[in-house]
Amino acid sequence: MTNIQNACVLLIRELYKTEPVGGDIHVVTDDANVTDDDLEWAAQFIALRKKNETDAGRLELAILSVLRLMTESERLECVEKA
Repeated sequence: MTNIQNACVLLIRELYKTEPVGGDIHVVTDDANVTDDDLEWAAQFIALRKKNETDAGRLELAILSVLRLMTESERLECVEKA
C-alpha cells in the first residue's frame, strides 16, 4: 500500500472511533462504493445534512478528499484494509 493509502486507512479508523457505523460515508467505507460519483454523492449528503462544520463531517470530507487522490482499485484496497 502507498503512504496515501496508509494515511487514509488511519483516518477511516479514527472516524470509526466516534462514528461506529461509519457516519455519512459508510456507503463508501463499509459498502465499497468507491467511484468518483459515489464519493461526490457522499460529500453532497454530508452538506445536505449540514454536517460539514462538525468534527465528524470534516473528518469524513477529509477521507473523501484523500480517496479522490487514488485510483478506484487503490480506493477499494484502502477501504477493505480499514
